[in-house]
Amino acid sequence: MAYPPAAGGARGDDRLTDSGDDTEPGIAPGMTLSSAVPAPSIVVRPTRSTLRGTKRRAAIVAAAAELFARHGFPGVGMDDIGAAVGVTGPAIYRHFDSKAAVLTAVIDTIIDAVAPQPHEAKPVPASKADPAATLRARIAWYAAGVAARRELMAIFVREVHHLPREHAERLRLRQRGLVTEWRILLAAIHPTWDEERVRTGVHAVFGMFNAVGTFTSPLSDAELAAQLSTFAVAALQLPDSPKRHSAR
Repeated sequence: MAYPPAAGGARGDDRLTDSGDDTEPGIAPGMTLSSAVPAPSIVVRPTRSTLRGTKRRAAIVAAAAELFARHGFPGVGMDDIGAAVGVTGPAIYRHFDSKAAVLTAVIDTIIDAVAPQPHEAKPVPASKADPAATLRARIAWYAAGVAARRELMAIFVREVHHLPREHAERLRLRQRGLVTEWRILLAAIHPTWDEERVRTGVHAVFGMFNAVGTFTSPLSDAELAAQLSTFAVAALQLPDSPKRHSAR
């Protein structure tokens, strides 16, 4: 699935169907994606004002997502978003410096929904892990995420080219990490596949998942996620899990 080029010259195929070099520094062969630097063990207690600000920010993002899905990014102003959450347009600038920043936050919610949490992305030697089971879990997670967020996927497909360069670059880096992990897992599952076959398989599956934003399906979220997962597992030729073999 092709995406429009991002503003400022960023390549459209640098997203979840990146055709460039998406090898992340510090990731050795046979290792899954890792967080580069562990977070310091400092406990910060949120204040009442920060909690209120977090809730207001989430409300702005949710309202903007609904408006962008209904009217398109160019057809929505900051005053429209403010009215939807009961504040003035200028008040939104306390939380976001521009409408593009609001769009970035909307798209970030998609990545947050389909990517594994940081504590689940620690490096694991391939010899001690089950890459097929791990990739199956990633597929199920991603499929459930996009199936439950069809309107957000439509925003991603239609509006992502409105992001300015700095926002597009940050999004691209997040997506590359996800793509890289899937390629590492698939290469471990199919050691006889060359690099191009692995890359093509991963990007083809991401293209199928992201296409959820381009059509309307009568299936429930669970049914759609199950079908997407089945197609992805078949496309990547993943072996049955040991549990499935023992059940036969």
